[in-house]
Amino acid sequence: MKLKLTFTALITFLYGVSAFAQSFRAPAYPLITHDPYFSIWSTTDQLAASTTKHWTGSEQSITGMLKVDGKTYRFLGEESKTFTTLLAAADEE
Repeated sequence: MKLKLTFTALITFLYGVSAFAQSFRAPAYPLITHDPYFSIWSTTDQLAASTTKHWTGSEQSITGMLKVDGKTYRFLGEESKTFTTLLAAADEE
């Protein structure tokens, strides 16, 4: 009986500890590193979740696309934004 009670207490303790454990994640992952002044980082766990950034925080957008059986898949970088033209420039008319 004492062994069963000890085992139950141990399992309950381990379950409680794992429920409150922190998940560790790096703040950014290096994608391209040439030297300290030229490096591009992904700041999310998923490559396609956000734009890639320079180590200073400014956006250095890279888009990776893969075409399989005529269908294009984006695996790196955020989907590009499209804008509508309100007033065309002189060279666009």
